[in-house]
Amino acid sequence: MFIATGSFFLGQAKLLPESMRIFPLLAVPVVLVLLLMVYWWVRVSFTKRIPQRV
Repeated sequence: MFIATGSFFLGQAKLLPESMRIFPLLAVPVVLVLLLMVYWWVRVSFTKRIPQRV
């Protein structure tokens, strides 16, 4: 997901309308995906969940 958003928003900016070609605006989805990816990695790595029997 990070590679896809980075390639689209930062690499293919000329395909977007002129009003959206502001760099901070294009970087927001890329940074958001990166932060969510790091959050998920920390959550999965450092939480020890024991499956409970039903």
